[in-house]
Amino acid sequence: MMASLLAAGVSVSAVAPAFYVQAAEGKQVASVSDYQNHAYKDDIDYVLEKRVMWKYADGTFRPNAQITQGQLLTSLVAVMQLKEKAPVAQLPVGHWAKDIYEKSNKAGILAGVPIDPNRLLTKEEASLIVNNAWKPYHGGIWPGTTNYQHLIARRILPKVWGQTPESPFTRAEAAKVFKFLHIEYNGIVVGRKVADQFHNSLKVTNGVLVGNGPSPKGLTIKGTILKKDGSTIYLKNGMAIKVKATDVQRMVIMVFIPGKPEDVATYSYNELPKLTRVNEMIKKYD
Repeated sequence: MMASLLAAGVSVSAVAPAFYVQAAEGKQVASVSDYQNHAYKDDIDYVLEKRVMWKYADGTFRPNAQITQGQLLTSLVAVMQLKEKAPVAQLPVGHWAKDIYEKSNKAGILAGVPIDPNRLLTKEEASLIVNNAWKPYHGGIWPGTTNYQHLIARRILPKVWGQTPESPFTRAEAAKVFKFLHIEYNGIVVGRKVADQFHNSLKVTNGVLVGNGPSPKGLTIKGTILKKDGSTIYLKNGMAIKVKATDVQRMVIMVFIPGKPEDVATYSYNELPKLTRVNEMIKKYD
């Protein structure tokens, strides 16, 4: 992940908000945490360590403060390690947030989002931005749900009694979301590489499908080969595949990372002997 705020492409200047200044200038911070007893303390510690959220110049995190649009986007850019840009005409040259917004725009994160770096976000507004960012990795939101409900349904955020989509979205809640996304994003990157390794090992020779299940350290490979006679072959780490291609109805490979029950990469093969694959991670929520 980002080694420093500058590596995230943030231009720190006199007009930059306080939460950038501490990271850039290394000012002495308060020794007593203002989130020590917060329910999301572990999440806040995680995002600070991974440098996807930052403290203010006085050393406080301000967990109950309502997060701004600019802060949320800055963290998303850091989590996703975005580098490519698309112009954002609403922000003038030299504006502290222009770089962040242009990277967000290129990634499609700003779809349906009114540009205002200082806007204090509601839960629904923040959830829209998060779901926009995650669409290329996990597909769209579940049918019939709001953006905020989707984050709850995916267990990215807990449901809190009395909170509505129009309630303020706090920095502590953002920390919980970004911890989840940071772990998932890195898992997806690794999972896709493993799935590519599996895909590249596959070939059909004389009507026989052959390939090798990868054995990635610390990851778990699961999958199935469903045969037309109703029988099933179960895939696992390091397993060699050899089966008559025309006997296969469907093949699926899934990759799991430690501590996360959901798969981080899933691909299906539905047209054997053609080796065409479908990214089910994107498909299943659309």
